[in-house]
Amino acid sequence: MPTWRLTLTGATFAEAINKGATRSERTLFFGHQKIIVLGEELARRDALQSVLDWWTRNRESYVAINVLLAEGDAAAIMEGRPEFARSVSMFLNDEMQQVIKTTRFVKHSLQEVLVALDAGEDILLARVKVLPDGKPQVAGTGVIHRGRLVGWLSPEETQAALWITGETKGCDVLVVPVPELDNVFSLEFCKIKPEIKPKMENESLSFEVKIEFNGRIAEKMGNPGILKAGDLQLVEGKAEAVITERLQQVMSKLQRQYRADVLGFGRRIEKKWPHRWEGMKEQWPQIFAGIPVTLQVKVKILGTGLVS
Repeated sequence: MPTWRLTLTGATFAEAINKGATRSERTLFFGHQKIIVLGEELARRDALQSVLDWWTRNRESYVAINVLLAEGDAAAIMEGRPEFARSVSMFLNDEMQQVIKTTRFVKHSLQEVLVALDAGEDILLARVKVLPDGKPQVAGTGVIHRGRLVGWLSPEETQAALWITGETKGCDVLVVPVPELDNVFSLEFCKIKPEIKPKMENESLSFEVKIEFNGRIAEKMGNPGILKAGDLQLVEGKAEAVITERLQQVMSKLQRQYRADVLGFGRRIEKKWPHRWEGMKEQWPQIFAGIPVTLQVKVKILGTGLVS
């Protein structure tokens, strides 16, 4: 076998590792560790700052390792059967590099997670699960609010959240049906520019979110006809409607259901009005849930491909 899975239990992680001396004739070394997978029950029950405390103190720790959340039991993830990788841990490490190709999950290192937790900020962590065919999959995110897992975002909701935060690492693809043209378009956006502005009028707080999408037509399915003058404006309008709906959906979920500011709205208030922030930060989850957010989306198609 290319890997050996060792299961240890203890009241603390340090105790469990110490018990490893009774099971392995080799010293357990964490300097080459690449992945941490936290089980759903643990992430919901205990504050992650405490769960990860051992890594902050161990001199062998590598702060660039990636942190993921398991949907269900973390041990079940390690029993997955990747198609090509020699082990689940190698699959997860390689899969995290795919973040440059998609925004359907996020990549956060241990250092980034610890910094967010120490600052009391909410954060998104990549979700991993095992599909019915036994293959592991990284898609979607877990919502960490006040140090604990409170729920999940689907891959599509994760995309919308990252469009707002600007954490996109590479190009992203959006499918846009246009019945008027009898076509379905795949639009590839390699430049997404979000702008988030907090506003205060008559002591009433609100946010204005403007996002500009610049991209090209990557695929056109359906009617084989060549695009005509004015068709691009129609496609852009349809794309803006699809994106706006996605953004409204994720904003509603984060504000009403989870009350988790993973989008960093609070940081912008702290930066612009530090004195006001001091008076509202303790009640920020409740305030965040009721803040009006105005969304403005602009799509520009700058390329149509050779055939168009």
